[in-house]
Amino acid sequence: MSEDAVERLPDGRRRVSWADPSDQVRAVLPRVVRNGECRDPLDRYGRVKTERLWLVANDPPARDAIDLTLGDSDWKWVLGADRRGWDAVRKRWGTGALDEAMALVSAGVVELDVHTAPAGRRDHRPAGWVLSSQWSQHRKQRVQQRENERLTVAREASDLADEVEGLDRSLAQALRATAGHTVTTRVLLAAGRDLLDGVAHDGPRAFSQVHFENTKAREDAHKLLRDAGVSDETITRLGLARSPHVGLGGALVVPGLDLTMFAGPVRLRATGKDWGTRLGADATALVLVENLQAAETVCDRFGDVAVIWFAGQPADTVLDVCRPLTHEAADRGIPVLLAPDADLGGVYIARRLAPALRAGHSPTVIDVGQWAPAPTRAFSATSQAALVNLAQDPNPWVARFAGDVLERGFPVEQEAAIRRGLAATLTALRADRSPRGSQTAHIDW
Repeated sequence: MSEDAVERLPDGRRRVSWADPSDQVRAVLPRVVRNGECRDPLDRYGRVKTERLWLVANDPPARDAIDLTLGDSDWKWVLGADRRGWDAVRKRWGTGALDEAMALVSAGVVELDVHTAPAGRRDHRPAGWVLSSQWSQHRKQRVQQRENERLTVAREASDLADEVEGLDRSLAQALRATAGHTVTTRVLLAAGRDLLDGVAHDGPRAFSQVHFENTKAREDAHKLLRDAGVSDETITRLGLARSPHVGLGGALVVPGLDLTMFAGPVRLRATGKDWGTRLGADATALVLVENLQAAETVCDRFGDVAVIWFAGQPADTVLDVCRPLTHEAADRGIPVLLAPDADLGGVYIARRLAPALRAGHSPTVIDVGQWAPAPTRAFSATSQAALVNLAQDPNPWVARFAGDVLERGFPVEQEAAIRRGLAATLTALRADRSPRGSQTAHIDW
C-alpha cells in the first residue's frame, strides 16, 4: 500500500484506518526494532506491511472498563498475565472469545494482535493480546499489593499461632505451615481468633456468614481446617461440626447395657438407630450436660438423676437419642435440666437441643455463669452481636439464657463452675422434692 494510505498518530504509531473494525477500535501497525530503533514494518521493496496489525482502543477509550460484564474469576484471569496467546483466550471463552476480546480492546484493557489474510482484507485472525500500558501498570500494582497482603497475613498467622499454641497445637502448626494470602489461611485465622475469644458457631454456614459475609462462601470451612491438620476437637468446639458422640449414665435404662457396671457416663457413638433407651423408675430429673467432668460428678453423687452428655454441638443422631427421653420426662413430670457452658457456644447448644424437646415443654437452663469465680476475657464484638440476635430467639428459654450470658459480658466454661452449678441445683431439687412417689411437676424450676 502507498505511504499516503497510512496515517501517522501522535504516539508514534501509524494507523491503518481502512482496517479499523469499528468506531471504537482502531488498527495500528506493530513496531519493529532495527539497528536499535523502533520502525514500521517494511517489505524488501520498502513498502509498509499490513499483514499483521494491532487493534487498540480509541484515545480516550470509548467506554470505561467497569462497564464490562466480566465476573471476578474472569477479571482475575485477564489480569493474571501481561500477555495471552489466542489459544488460551479461546480456551477461556470458546466461541465467544472474539466478542470478549473486542470488548476488552474497546475498553482500553488489552491490545489485540491480529493477522489479515490475505493482506488488505478485514477478516482478522487473532494471535493473542497484551495488556495496555495503563492496565499493565495496574497489574504490577495489583501484584505488589497482593504480595504485601501475603506478607501481612503471614505475620498475622505467625503471631496468632503463638497465641493459640496452648489451646490447640494442631491449629498453631497449621497457621505456621500455610504461608500467603490463601483461602485456607483466612479460614485458619478466623478459627484461631474464635478459639481465643471462646466463640462457637451454629454450623459452618454461620461461621461463613460471620467471617466471609455469605453463608455459602466458606461452608466448607470445616473441611479446609481438617485438611490443614486441625484437630476434630477444635473443629467441633468452634461449632463447625456436630459431634455424634453421646454419654449415658445415672438413672437410665439401656437394653443390653448395664450402666450400673460403669462409673458413667458411658460414651457411645449415636448411629440413628433406636436403642430403646428409657428413664429409670427412680429417675427424679434428666440432665443434659456439655462438660464431661460435670456429667461424671452428677453420675457419682446423684444416682437418681438420668444423665446425657454430649461433646459440643450434638449431631442429629444424638438428638434422636435425647428426644424419647425428654418426651418421657415431660409425660412423667420429671424436670429436664440443660447445663451448657455459659458462652456463645452454650447458647447455640441450647437452641440446638430445642427440637429434641416436647413441643410446649420448656426445660430449665442452668446458667453456670452464676458460679463463675471471677470475670474472664470479655466477649468480642462478634460474640456480642450474635448474642444480641439469640436474645430474640422464638424459644423464650433460649432467649432468656442468651440475654443473661450477654449481660454478664464474659464466657464461663470452667469445669469447676459447671460442677458447682449442677451440684447446687440438684441438691436444691432433692431438698425441695415432695415425698418419694409423689409427682414433682409442681416444683418451680
